[in-house]
Amino acid sequence: MAARHFISRSRIVALFTICALLWLALIGRLVQIQLLQGARYARISQGQVLGKVVVPAERGRLIDADGGLLASNLPCRSFFAYPECNDDAVQIAQAMSRLF
Repeated sequence: MAARHFISRSRIVALFTICALLWLALIGRLVQIQLLQGARYARISQGQVLGKVVVPAERGRLIDADGGLLASNLPCRSFFAYPECNDDAVQIAQAMSRLF
């Protein structure tokens, strides 16, 4: 017959105690981070995440396979008016005619 290996009761208690202490330390650290220092870490994360970066919106030129220019960038302005939404469509038309 195969020999049976028994683990003594004191070893089981010691192992359980070590595991319980490790879990208690982990829970204590989580409480410290979340509850006691939560505002500090929130400020740090806001500084790392939020920020404004200005990215120029210049578009590239379109060229065909032979290198010929198909379209380029020219600045332009557009005006829109919806006369059916306004009662003074004539006044809007006159103002727009002066601009163009």
